[in-house]
Amino acid sequence: MRCNRAFSLLEVIITVAVFSTALVFVLRAFTTVLFGARLSQDMTLACLAAENKLWEIEQAPSTGAAYPDKEGAQVIQDREFKWSYELFPSSYALLSELDLAISWRQHAGREAKVDIATYLKIK
Repeated sequence: MRCNRAFSLLEVIITVAVFSTALVFVLRAFTTVLFGARLSQDMTLACLAAENKLWEIEQAPSTGAAYPDKEGAQVIQDREFKWSYELFPSSYALLSELDLAISWRQHAGREAKVDIATYLKIK
């Protein structure tokens, strides 16, 4: 009586195909997570640049300094973030409307942008 304890060629091929397919999906998920982490980091840095610029604009009248330039760029962690803003009179007394845009170039070459609209107290 012969004992068959080895795997057949068909079983080995099916196993390799299943593991290969699973590996492709795992690697795809890994790259998607890395892209998401990079985008999250860029958005965080853009919000930091926006917060800095909002503070400069808000502090300008109280310090007697002129408003900052309407456009410019700021480098944070070897990435360039371009910003621009506009101040508009609002329908509310003692308030001005501020539109601030922060843009940067992603690693894929596409441009990303964060737009912020808020009100500032006129002093």
